[in-house]
Amino acid sequence: ANITQSDFDFDGYGNACDGDLNNDDFVNSLDLGIFKQLFMQNGGPADFNDDGIVNVLDLGIFKQMFFKPPGPAATPPDF
Repeated sequence: ANITQSDFDFDGYGNACDGDLNNDDFVNSLDLGIFKQLFMQNGGPADFNDDGIVNVLDLGIFKQMFFKPPGPAATPPDF
């Protein structure tokens, strides 16, 4: 766990490694639809680099997470 990293949806995964925007434990086209809705919005769960806006930089990060489970090691977080 990285306590300095944003975890907007409080699921135990920091935004930087959590492309699972609908919390179904897999990053797929459903999450892409949510990402599109949040594009150019201020902050939130799709602000993967925590710079305050969802933009093309976040899209690049999201692309690397596509078709993978959330989290750095693809294992459930410890609560």
